[in-house]
Amino acid sequence: MRGKLKVNRKGSLQDLLLVMVLLLVLAITIVFSSLIAHKIGDTRIFSDELTGTNQSVARGIFDKTLNNTIPKFDTIFVGFLIAGILGTIILAFAVRSLTVFFMAGFIFTAVLILIAPILSNVYDAVADNEQVIEFSAPFTAIEFVMSNLPLMMLIAATAVSVVIYGMWRLGV
Repeated sequence: MRGKLKVNRKGSLQDLLLVMVLLLVLAITIVFSSLIAHKIGDTRIFSDELTGTNQSVARGIFDKTLNNTIPKFDTIFVGFLIAGILGTIILAFAVRSLTVFFMAGFIFTAVLILIAPILSNVYDAVADNEQVIEFSAPFTAIEFVMSNLPLMMLIAATAVSVVIYGMWRLGV
């Protein structure tokens, strides 16, 4: 097909910045979705007096969703973390770079590590809000990842750098 857009399918250190921001957005979205779901459950929307006796079935379905689905978001978040980092590492095999450019990668890694605590603190500020803390407490994996985001990004950036700059040494 003519006129196709060329898409860069190579993994790089810049992709880790995208992964980091997406993790922050996903974490905040999960916490607020839990808050919204619990607030909906606390309303009288499922009251039998308002709409009749069929609402008890709807209430049962809602409670099942609230108790079974929302706690699984913690695992889904960890899956996104692993997929983002592994995807970047795997796609980094497509990058051919000379070790001369390692310094630029090192500078970008330093910037990445300087941005990570800011994003971590943004999540902490949102999750530790007195109106939200009750709904963010059950998500222990999200809390762990966001608290250790700088360290995780340093490890991921090191792995990507080894793949990108180490491949030249291997003659690949």
